[in-house]
Amino acid sequence: MAEHGAIIVYRLPPGIPPAQRVRFMENVWGQTRKAWGYTVRRHGTLEKVPLWKVGRGVVIVRVGDAPKVVEELERWKAEVRYWKVRLEPEESRRLAAAVS
Repeated sequence: MAEHGAIIVYRLPPGIPPAQRVRFMENVWGQTRKAWGYTVRRHGTLEKVPLWKVGRGVVIVRVGDAPKVVEELERWKAEVRYWKVRLEPEESRRLAAAVS
C-alpha cells in the first residue's frame, strides 16, 4: 500500500538581504559553524521533522507534517506551494530513514 506525502516548493522573496537568508537557513534548517577551533551546532525549528530535501527549495514530508513546515516557511515570508503526492515504497523508506 502506498503512503502519501506532500511535496513543498518554496522560495524566499527576491531582494531579501543575504544576512536574512543566512538567518533563515540557520533558524529553519539548522547549521554547523566552525571557528577558532570550536564547532557549534545551531538547531533549526524543522530539524526534527522527517523530510527529504529533493533540491533547492523542494522538500518532501509526510502529509501530517506539511502544515507545520508550510507555517514555518510562511513565517519567514517565503512563497510556498505544496501538493499531496503518493510515494513509491522506495521514497517512503527514504522518508522513514530521515526519522532515525
